[in-house]
Amino acid sequence: YEDILDSYSPPPKLTSPGKDCRRVLMHIDMDCFFAAIATCGREDILGGLPVAVAWGSGDWSEVSAANYEARAFGVSAGMRAGDAMRRCPSLVVMPYEFHRIVDAAEKMYRLILETTPHVQGVSCDEVYADVTHLCKEGSGNLSLEAASSLAKKLGQQIRQSTGCKASIGVSFNRLLARLATCEAKPRVCCSACRQSRCTVHPGVFHLQEQDVARYLSDLPASALPGVGPETARRLAEAGIEAVKHLRGLSEQRLR
Repeated sequence: YEDILDSYSPPPKLTSPGKDCRRVLMHIDMDCFFAAIATCGREDILGGLPVAVAWGSGDWSEVSAANYEARAFGVSAGMRAGDAMRRCPSLVVMPYEFHRIVDAAEKMYRLILETTPHVQGVSCDEVYADVTHLCKEGSGNLSLEAASSLAKKLGQQIRQSTGCKASIGVSFNRLLARLATCEAKPRVCCSACRQSRCTVHPGVFHLQEQDVARYLSDLPASALPGVGPETARRLAEAGIEAVKHLRGLSEQRLR
């Protein structure tokens, strides 16, 4: 990531979006990245099959990624490969292909950096990007349509360049953009999503300011980034199951 950044000029300082304006942030996350790399170019052999990536298929090997066909059987990242095989006997376990992973990750990063210099890398397959300056109209106001169109275009470019699909969430801060990406992700229960030809869940979701309160109201507290199983359990014991239950609590109570 640092080598890629070093090949570009330093980004200009972020300017204020203007009075009464919000920033426009994207969260770009590749879909089941390692598994997508494993199947890319091998669709004639692996297309439609449940695929996972791990060091091996033994009981103590850990699954690092699973495609949506495998997830439909309950296979998930972090699971022991042996358990995954018992859940899905037809599971195809593929090895890591680091040279292909690095190549696709670099292509994704360069496409994003060529779109905006204001980029924060999270991992090899996850990035935040500030595109506020690309979404302004002549009046200086932000164009919500421009933000959604830009996200769709970037997603198409990533797919064409890497052969892998990215989901993109758009909103006015990083937390909301990341939550929006969850809505943009393919659905395990959708057969068209599993075949990467779904038009109902197109891979982009724009969480706009007027929709935030309603969206967060019924969102499970466990869906918030950083809330793991133990924290979710403690919140549930305190009667806190949704984000709306958190809104009226003091910081001291939460501690």
